[in-house]
Amino acid sequence: MDESSKELIIDLLHQEVQVEIESWKGKQKAGFLSDWQLALSEWTTGLQQCVRDIQDHRMALSIAEAVCDDGVALAVAVQEEGRALADRMTALRIGGQLQLAQEQPLQRLAAETNQQANKVLENSYFTFQHADSMSVDAAQSCIAESSKDAEKRHFTQSKPSECVACMGLRPMSDMFVAPCSHQYCRKCTSKLVEDSLIDESLFPPRCCRMPIVLSSVRDFLGQELN
Repeated sequence: MDESSKELIIDLLHQEVQVEIESWKGKQKAGFLSDWQLALSEWTTGLQQCVRDIQDHRMALSIAEAVCDDGVALAVAVQEEGRALADRMTALRIGGQLQLAQEQPLQRLAAETNQQANKVLENSYFTFQHADSMSVDAAQSCIAESSKDAEKRHFTQSKPSECVACMGLRPMSDMFVAPCSHQYCRKCTSKLVEDSLIDESLFPPRCCRMPIVLSSVRDFLGQELN
């Protein structure tokens, strides 16, 4: 259920409570409320707070998405500059116009450029993930998970998933989910990262042209890549 639907449900519940509260007027002593009426009033306050939380977190998520998009665009531009610098360095070396003393600073500059790009991507990824988790927390604080929902979630997590690369079936806990939602097993995730480190044109690793932040796959890599 999306946040707009949750907000609509909460708003309808709030309207029903308001109708009930209006029906109390003129039927009891002024300033006196029964336990049921006090509980209903507190629940009304809680519903109003839930609506505010959903609206605040939806705004935070929108801002985080914009920051993430800008960060990815900036990182890709920086990486392209780094590749252009590396290509220029290779051309000069092949032509015999690049001395070792000149080559080392350029190599360091190319490496620093890639590091800066990766840092921008990581910061954008964690900014988006933090805002997304805040939105989930807000929704969970308003609407409790039913036993059927919990059972369905447990079944989804334990159900084997298919790796998009090798087509093998693995538990969801052993699968890495790329930004495009494709799933990779541990072996194929390591291969994807390893290939990007060997072939510069494949770095950073990506799926469906969407870059994969290295820190997000760290738990799926072998010790030799960590």
